[in-house]
Amino acid sequence: MRTLLLTTLSLAACAPKTLPYPLASPMWEDTDRQPIPERPEEYWSGLIWDGADQMFFLPIERGLSVQVGEPAANINAWDEVPNSSWFTNRLGVRSVSPEEMAMGPCTAENMLDDPSIGWIVTGAKPNGLNPGFQIETEDGRKYLMKFDGLDQGPRATASDVIGSKLYWAAGYYAPCNQVVTFDRSRLSVDPEATWNDPWGVEHPLVWEDVERVLEKTYVMDDGQFRGSASAFVSGRPIGPWTYQGLREDDPNDIIRHEDRRDLRGSKLLSVWLNHFDSREQNTLATFVTEDGSDAGYVRHYMLDFGDCLGSRWETSDEMLSRRFGHSYYFDFTHVLEDTLSFGLVKREWDTVSTEDHPVWGTFDTTPLAPREYKGGYPNSAFMRMDDGDGAWMARIMGRFTDAHLSAIVDAAQLPNPEHAVEIEAILRGRLDTIVDEYLTTRSPLVDPVIDGNNVCALDLASQAGLTEDTAYHANIYLPGSRTPAFSGPADASGENGLCVDMSNRQRPSRGLPNNARERYLMVDLIAHPASEEARPPLRLHLYDTPQGLVLAGIERPKDDRPPRL
Repeated sequence: MRTLLLTTLSLAACAPKTLPYPLASPMWEDTDRQPIPERPEEYWSGLIWDGADQMFFLPIERGLSVQVGEPAANINAWDEVPNSSWFTNRLGVRSVSPEEMAMGPCTAENMLDDPSIGWIVTGAKPNGLNPGFQIETEDGRKYLMKFDGLDQGPRATASDVIGSKLYWAAGYYAPCNQVVTFDRSRLSVDPEATWNDPWGVEHPLVWEDVERVLEKTYVMDDGQFRGSASAFVSGRPIGPWTYQGLREDDPNDIIRHEDRRDLRGSKLLSVWLNHFDSREQNTLATFVTEDGSDAGYVRHYMLDFGDCLGSRWETSDEMLSRRFGHSYYFDFTHVLEDTLSFGLVKREWDTVSTEDHPVWGTFDTTPLAPREYKGGYPNSAFMRMDDGDGAWMARIMGRFTDAHLSAIVDAAQLPNPEHAVEIEAILRGRLDTIVDEYLTTRSPLVDPVIDGNNVCALDLASQAGLTEDTAYHANIYLPGSRTPAFSGPADASGENGLCVDMSNRQRPSRGLPNNARERYLMVDLIAHPASEEARPPLRLHLYDTPQGLVLAGIERPKDDRPPRL
């Protein structure tokens, strides 16, 4: 990843208010990690209540109010999302090697790769459709252990690992999830361990309860059990976070969650993996403190990706599982259509077969319509996503290479190599469809760099193989004019991508302050693929200082109208 070759300059005077961007560095670090003296109250989220709220009450509230499509609130001057307690820029701004991506949020310290270290079961969920344990290693590390069911082989554990690493690479906080294999001899039961039944009654945990979990678990050909171990995350848990509203007892939480670009844009990751269970119960907020202090801040994690990659509900009709990603659990529009047509409406997913991918169910490259994607029930942040948010996430997703996907799939340790080939091909196909849909709604040009008198950028759509034979054009505007001071082709032959040479520009007087209006100019870089319409421009806002050109702001307009200034 190229580093922007910019010089940080001191302000010589106050910039005129008419200029869109001041002469200042963009904000890359949010202030939402300031220490607060008291830990916020724990929030409890009930599945039934949250589902009812999202599917019934919030839609009624939206219907009674005027919904204004406003841009996301947490965007810096370069049209990016700053680092925060929600998001950390990784693949979008720097190079991530396949090896680093395969580790994801894991470190050498929390890997369970030493078979000589025993595991102590300190809690369990022996009943229900998703049994599992809580374990502690002999050296004191804590994990949640989940298992594959008897249907779909290793899908659930693989999706938990693959999902956590993809979300981490894209920039989100996720736990260290890893595949482990073991036999019974590695387990022992803590004499003080207990478990709660569905009615909340506590029972002592005994070895027979552990066996009940293992009886419902997929067993490998060599007789070993396969599980997904999720390391406890940093901080003290305070319950889930929500996709809408604010946490009133967190002074750092000042941007409504549905107005956060990082939450809006995460919809495309859900589309990619068919993470239809992306709801607040699969999130976690923790109160993180440092150096023994009681003060700390709230960090926000994405959790539990076991529904991804084609989950089937074993106790449901096959037709319900086929709807995942296409229709809500209760979708009023579809119910009404079915009722009025007496069930004669036929949809693409009705004929999807699970026979082609016994492990991956209905997870495939088709049918996939990213703009029409629906999770289990409505998600307030996803419903607010606009093309600017989608294009931001597409710019991140477009940087996942085949080597990245191979490394992540390898980390899932699928026993059958054919299953690994299948899921890697499906992930690549779905990724290409999503990136193609959203990357070019705004400019696909990324990584602007100033190299002396050259202003350059890279064409991510071309690099991803989504466009061919692309021509590039540049327009230079001065304040007060909607007619370009310069208009002509941009050179795409250099090592910095496409570039416009600005050495012949008329330089402002040296007597002007660095942030004077006369020093302001805008450069529109435009990609025009063959046989397609030209893309909207990448608009760079610059100051022409005696020390050189300085990038102050980046816009990605939704059309090619010239700027107003």
